[in-house]
Amino acid sequence: MNGREADITDRQVTPAESALLHDLRARFSTWTIVSGGGYSLAVRSGEQAYDGPRSLIRRALSAATLPELARMLELQARIDQCSDAELEEIWRDGREDLSVSLYPVARDPAEDRPAPRGKLL
Repeated sequence: MNGREADITDRQVTPAESALLHDLRARFSTWTIVSGGGYSLAVRSGEQAYDGPRSLIRRALSAATLPELARMLELQARIDQCSDAELEEIWRDGREDLSVSLYPVARDPAEDRPAPRGKLL
């Protein structure tokens, strides 16, 4: 950790966050991890793919809280261990899920109205 990193993080985190930050830096030593001022950030070297299965291997992660960043780092560690075939499957499944959520099947708005009660006048 360089002096700038320590300056950013040490003054702006609670003692519990400081302990978590120390733990994360030890466990994820290939990442540079900073936290404070309402954000947490982890970056590492390497080329970032922006499309295709290799785009799942992230080089930068950011989160609003340090515990959220910790969860993201854990997930990224699991993704990093995937074979190319596994990355392809995850990426393909995610694209299918995304297309479903972005392009829902058109519904008849009348289905959302409650059924009438009693006699209509």
